[in-house]
Amino acid sequence: MRAYLTAKIGEDVARSTFHVHTAGIMKLEKALRMLGSTHDFRAVIDGLAEAARTLKNDHVPRAYIDPYSLIHTIAREPLRLVAGLQYEGGARIREVALIKDVQASGGSERPTDRGCHG
Repeated sequence: MRAYLTAKIGEDVARSTFHVHTAGIMKLEKALRMLGSTHDFRAVIDGLAEAARTLKNDHVPRAYIDPYSLIHTIAREPLRLVAGLQYEGGARIREVALIKDVQASGGSERPTDRGCHG
């Protein structure tokens, strides 16, 4: 692992790419530990931390500068609400894709939501 990561540093990969490699190695370590291995790849990664700091940090934030303005421009209220849920609550697209228009607008499709006297 040390030789592999040292080679990646030598290739001058981006720091974010290096972190992807180290995350994969840590997942491999976890899987090996489940099989009874005692490999300690964390020590290898930590030993190369100083060298990894020399890699270019080309991370470009992908976040919107003003997400509230973006959400406000959405014409349909239910979709605006869903976008707000994604931003404010951290919901993923798969989670909000399950929300139906009638649910987002405060209505209900389920009879049990009408109250106990139906």
